[in-house]
Amino acid sequence: TPPPMDQPAVLSADLSKLFKLLFERREEDEDSVTFVAPDGRSIDACHTWIASLHSPVIAGMMRSSMQESASGRITLRTAGEVEVLPAVVRFFYGLDVELAGVDNALQMLTFADFFELAQLKQQCSDWLMVQQLTVSQAIQVIESAPFDDKLLQRTWALIESSAGTVFQSEAWLECGSQTAHAVLARNLDSSESDIFMAALRWHEHQRTEE
Repeated sequence: TPPPMDQPAVLSADLSKLFKLLFERREEDEDSVTFVAPDGRSIDACHTWIASLHSPVIAGMMRSSMQESASGRITLRTAGEVEVLPAVVRFFYGLDVELAGVDNALQMLTFADFFELAQLKQQCSDWLMVQQLTVSQAIQVIESAPFDDKLLQRTWALIESSAGTVFQSEAWLECGSQTAHAVLARNLDSSESDIFMAALRWHEHQRTEE
């Protein structure tokens, strides 16, 4: 039933449809920035103004005095950033992005932290907070996400309460020196002798890997 003639209609644009159209045109339009791998390969593109709305870091890069502004290209730093970039670009346009597990979420989280993508960073962190982490994943959080205080606190609590499982894992032997020392300095639910033996096992493994 149409509204009465004297009642004003409420109109609104379908922004999701418009942003999907922008996403499909992102590599065709001139006002786009191209993200490239460390070896120079083009990975994906995004309208500069959209990327800049999400990221003050990208906004700064695209100012007229910066090299990225002159070239229209932003070089990614790592293979992990290259891997998640297409999903990040989808996120920029408001399209659905599925996290493919803890490792993928951590890659997205570190990407979001570097480029200061507040919404993406918060959503990845919230998802990780409710996951059951393996020892390997917990150590990965310690090493790759020291900037996320809440996630870090939860992960340290897991490691402290499961020290025996941690020390028996391959991930413990493979972790870096800084991480190993940080773990050993925590208030672990383990005996001094077990901690000593774990430190010895780690040290001997590192020697064999040299």
